[in-house]
Amino acid sequence: MLVLLKAPLLCFYLLFFLLADSFLRLTLGLAHPPTFRTLRSAWARGLLFVLGFPQVSITYDGRKRKPIQRDDLVVSNWSSPVDILLLVYLIPDALFVQCTDASEMLYKTRSALDMGIDALSMPTLTHRSKGQSLAELRRVYKDRVLVLFPEATPTNNRGLLAFQPVIADEAYVVGIRYGTPACLTSPIPNTVKFLWACFSVLRHEVRLKVSAGPVLQADWEETMARCARISRTRLAVADKLAFLDAWERR
Repeated sequence: MLVLLKAPLLCFYLLFFLLADSFLRLTLGLAHPPTFRTLRSAWARGLLFVLGFPQVSITYDGRKRKPIQRDDLVVSNWSSPVDILLLVYLIPDALFVQCTDASEMLYKTRSALDMGIDALSMPTLTHRSKGQSLAELRRVYKDRVLVLFPEATPTNNRGLLAFQPVIADEAYVVGIRYGTPACLTSPIPNTVKFLWACFSVLRHEVRLKVSAGPVLQADWEETMARCARISRTRLAVADKLAFLDAWERR
């Protein structure tokens, strides 16, 4: 019964969110009016409500809060496709970037839809498309807030992978923590399991904690672990890929 109630609403909100996402792809590099950014955030909030998040707790790590503005860089932990909606709701100007070459630290821009699909797909360290340096992307898209997942792959929301190298002095840090991480996270890609968790449960809990201001790169991991209330690990993305390879062969 719950599935029948949620499915039409999800399709309705998802359609308009994808239309907005497509518009953003076609107009990258252009400034968008405040009304559009407000609508994008509102539609993301509507999708979250349909998926079972009637409340989204947002708190800040520190007293003197400095709001996130265009041309800022944001780093966040990554464990679920829901993270993308949460970040769009929090940061309407969000433009996601993904590493294409860890050795040369090159990146490419990704839409919210692309990142959602990536969260439910098998990760890889190799990418066909060439990238640009983070400094170049920030210069080209100075009217947007670049959002980066330094772990480079979704986790189980209980442990923080070692960050890939990033050339950046500072960034805002966002920690995302789910009340029931086993249901909503996608460390092992499984689209059916994720959708069933969203449709079969009436209410999920999630908490976002944002650094009050930019954090120096040397403190990113410690700050993110504290904000998300998860433990740092010595594992990296290569270790996860080896685990997934062994998982598929079992």
